[in-house]
Amino acid sequence: RLGARGHTMVATAGSAVTELALGLGSTSVAFGMLPINWVGRTQGMAVTARITQAGAAAGLGQGALAGDHQNLRSLLKVVGPTLYGTLFGIGCRAGVPALPFAFASGVSLVAVALVAISPVAAWETLSPKENKAGIDPPAGAPVDAGVAGAGPGPTSSAQQPQRKPAS
Repeated sequence: RLGARGHTMVATAGSAVTELALGLGSTSVAFGMLPINWVGRTQGMAVTARITQAGAAAGLGQGALAGDHQNLRSLLKVVGPTLYGTLFGIGCRAGVPALPFAFASGVSLVAVALVAISPVAAWETLSPKENKAGIDPPAGAPVDAGVAGAGPGPTSSAQQPQRKPAS
């Protein structure tokens, strides 16, 4: 079983291979790469799920995370075409019009390396009993047994002072 980390590495490596193949300019190679491309396009699934879990453990709401995610995507949609257009222009002048594809492949390979050197624990979903790192949500954050890293902390009912009923 690959797990979230293994899946992210395989899918991102698939994206790197696909980008290199698309840079070759061959239609038959491009069509041959479709199955690998389909796997590669799932690379963000495990990362998004883990970010959601870590954000919830840190007390961030799903709305805040979704907003931040959408802001990043919007920024990339503005910067991406400019960057790739510039790379294409540079590549054409240098006789390498496939430079944007090589760049995309290189970025994907850097991402694979970052995932490979990241701590395995960062990719695991921990139940409160398995939470050996003692990661507690910030004060005021809800404690949820299904959230990674959420364990008995300062906000859990187990450590809150109990009020005496009014007489």
